[in-house]
Amino acid sequence: MREYFKSILFSPVTHFNILIVGFFIFVGVMHNNYHHRMDEDVHGYVREFCEKNLEKCQDIVEGDDY
Repeated sequence: MREYFKSILFSPVTHFNILIVGFFIFVGVMHNNYHHRMDEDVHGYVREFCEKNLEKCQDIVEGDDY
């Protein structure tokens, strides 16, 4: 039984899976951290552009629920 778990633990497939999951966790944490540190909201830029250029994004401004 011990050899079985040892073979799973040292398998390249296990290492690859841990690497992929770790990468996604890292990206998610960095993404959320960036959102918490932002000085301005990215969506505010789009809203400001749409308010200045109504003909380019009429549907976005009319259907806005904010």
